[in-house]
Amino acid sequence: TNTSTMFYNCTSLTSIDTTAFTNVTNASSMFSGCSKLTSIDTAAFTKVTDASGMFNGCSKLTSIDTTAFTKVINASSMFSGCTKLASIATTAFTNVTNASSMFSYCSKLDSIDTAAFTKVTNASYMFNGCTSLVSITGTAAFTNVTDASYMFSGCTSLASIDKFGMLSSKCTSYSTMFSGCTSLT
Repeated sequence: TNTSTMFYNCTSLTSIDTTAFTNVTNASSMFSGCSKLTSIDTAAFTKVTDASGMFNGCSKLTSIDTTAFTKVINASSMFSGCTKLASIATTAFTNVTNASSMFSYCSKLDSIDTAAFTKVTNASYMFNGCTSLVSITGTAAFTNVTDASYMFSGCTSLASIDKFGMLSSKCTSYSTMFSGCTSLT
C-alpha cells in the first residue's frame, strides 16, 4: 500500500510495468527524480490518495494518463519540474485538497482546465514558473481555496484568466499571486 520514494532518484529508469500496484494508497515521491522516465501506465493507481511529489522532476515525461487518480487528495508537487509535459487532463482530480506546487515549473504546459479542482484549499505555487501557460479555464471552481500565494507567479505568457472562484471570504492569502506575470492584461 505504501510505495513512497520506491524509485526515488532512479535517474536511469526509462520505463516500468506498474500493473501490480493496484493496492497502493501512498505513492508520494514514488518516481521523483526519475529524469529519464518518458512515459508510464498509471491505470493501476486507482486507490492512491497521496500522490505528493509522485512525478516531481520527471523532466522527460511528455504525457500522462491521469484518469486513475480519482481518489487523490494530496497532489502537492505531483508534476513539479515535469518540463516536457505540454498538456494534462485534470478531470479526475475532483478530490484534491492540496494542490500546492502541483504543476510548478511545467515550462511546456500551455493551457489547462481547472474545473475539477472544486475541493482545493491550498493552491499556493500551483502554477509557479509555468512560463508557457497562456490559457487557464475553470478557475471559477476554486471556491474553497484558502491559500493562493504565488499561484501564478512567473507565468510570463499568461495573458488572461476567466472568472475567479477564489475571490471569496475563504481565501486569506493572495501574496505574490501574479508576480512576474508580465503578459497579464
